Amino acid sequence: MRRRFAPPVFDNPYRVPGCWWKVALHLHTTNSDGHRSPRAAVETYRRLGYDAMAITDHDVLTRLPDHRGRPLLIPALEATGPVAPHIVSLGSREPAPGVRLGAGKLQDAVRAIRRLGGLAVVAHPSWSGLADADLLPLRGHLGIEIYNHVCDDLNGRGASVELWDHLLERGRRVWGLAVDDAHFDRDGLRGGPGHGWVMVKAPRLNVRAILHALELGSFYATRGPRILSVASAPGRLTVETSPADRVHLIAAGCGSGGTRFARENGNRTRWTFEFMKAQWNVTGYARFEVVDGRGRKAWSNPLFVRSGGGRFW
Repeated sequence: MRRRFAPPVFDNPYRVPGCWWKVALHLHTTNSDGHRSPRAAVETYRRLGYDAMAITDHDVLTRLPDHRGRPLLIPALEATGPVAPHIVSLGSREPAPGVRLGAGKLQDAVRAIRRLGGLAVVAHPSWSGLADADLLPLRGHLGIEIYNHVCDDLNGRGASVELWDHLLERGRRVWGLAVDDAHFDRDGLRGGPGHGWVMVKAPRLNVRAILHALELGSFYATRGPRILSVASAPGRLTVETSPADRVHLIAAGCGSGGTRFARENGNRTRWTFEFMKAQWNVTGYARFEVVDGRGRKAWSNPLFVRSGGGRFW
């Protein structure tokens, strides 16, 4: 019998109806260690064109009950503690008085956030010194921050993309987020607003719809470039972007370290990658990195291989 290559079939988190919403998911106000009031922070992000935002003050749920209009406010906080690294809680109810969600280990914090109805995101893992061994056992979280602007400003440890790939290569289904972690310092040394965000594809602009889209992975992380659409077919992925200098395809299955890097060059907006040959031995996932002329990046979430991908039949 003749052996033939079975091209990979991908689960595509972007194959959902909806509009793209610009969302900030990590920032601080004077309710913790930020230097602008909650109202001033909201006004800053409104002027920057954000559709929604989460104020993530440390261990406190900052509310503005009389706020109306954009940006939509998503209830959130950043859980901290003496043992666990920081973890962001999105959409959760407020903890009971005196309860600190980050008082135990990292897995304990994730469980506590989920009990309160929230989504857990590991904050700035590289800055926190986390390694594969810390995150591989973790379960139940939404994802990790793959870019944190304030940590990039502080000591150059704002990127955690390599760590993300290590998790994905080992079968962990976690999404990647880009955030400001803005503190609004007067000297500008601890990150400002508008440098890292997510674009969420959801049918409506309300808290429930945005949180559901985040769970599905129907969003991408960016520092500027836009991903307009991601289309998938057996053996083929096509991404449409804002004008870009290049697009990298990162796919598990072959190449150095279990990862294959492909690149298409040219300042254009439509990019197609085909997996119709046996040497494209994609076995786990594929994702895109879009790089614009200023060197800024956008990162798609992974498209996991449902079937095919390196099998012969």
